[in-house]
Amino acid sequence: MVASTETSAPTVVITGINGSQGGSVARALLASPEPYRLVGLTRDDTSDAAKAWLEKGVTIKKVAIGVGNKKEVFEAFKGADYVFAVSVETPVDAENVHVEIDNGKLMVDAALAANVKLFVWSGLDSCSRLSDGKYTKVTPFDNKEVVTEYLKASGVPWSIVKPGCYAGVIIGAGPFAPKKQEDGTYLLRAPCPPETPLWILHTPVDYGLYVQAAIENSKLGAGSEVLTGYRSTFAELCAALGKAAGKSVRYEVVPEDLWKQGGVFAVLMYEAFNCNYEFGFYDVPDEAIVENQKLSGVKVRTLDEILAAWDGPVLV
Repeated sequence: MVASTETSAPTVVITGINGSQGGSVARALLASPEPYRLVGLTRDDTSDAAKAWLEKGVTIKKVAIGVGNKKEVFEAFKGADYVFAVSVETPVDAENVHVEIDNGKLMVDAALAANVKLFVWSGLDSCSRLSDGKYTKVTPFDNKEVVTEYLKASGVPWSIVKPGCYAGVIIGAGPFAPKKQEDGTYLLRAPCPPETPLWILHTPVDYGLYVQAAIENSKLGAGSEVLTGYRSTFAELCAALGKAAGKSVRYEVVPEDLWKQGGVFAVLMYEAFNCNYEFGFYDVPDEAIVENQKLSGVKVRTLDEILAAWDGPVLV
């Protein structure tokens, strides 16, 4: 499939088109029966990925989203009917804590100036809010919610499509995937109970389908919040991985003090996992999440289906 060249087709600007989310959105819209002119924004327009998009009829623009590039960002959004926006997470330190927020607000302002029909934002729920101040170190989640609130007050027609837990971080060679032990078994270690739920999403394949639904599904559109992913606990994940690979996979809870020795990012993940366990990943009950997903019309890929279609070994 290639992007439309018809002037009557709506223009969709996709930020981070070479990333997991942006690329997924582009693939979903290219495969849609509806015609779209696609404009992909990237920091590197000479990469192989950017060249591959060009071959599919996507217009590629080299734009770094940042307050220092306000003019370029506003220009890139000009003429857009729809915008998909995802922010790049910044280092979790005091010096950079506002960069992601500032960049998100910049994209909202550019969309307002462009008078877009719909701004689809990749938002997340704040752990600080969900936990009533107990978990305050999950800055990427908190930052995205600040941008969400700014967007809702901006006057820009909006839809929030919230990505679940990336399957790629817990499967295969992912940073939190089970590790092979000397006896040939596998061990998954995390700082939370095995009953901790994850809303697992095969992001490069499935995320874009939810964004497509936000644009095309009349039940969604402006004012909608779309929740993604398949619910699975760590214990269920271990069982599914073991079944798929024909291996023994165990789960082990890492004590808080030992886990946090890994530094700032380890602290962030400790709080993210435990906020999820105690208060949930999304700010609505599981039953409401399932009903929300039914409304989107997107078939939720189960964990077994994700593993069956996985490109490469599910355990390494």
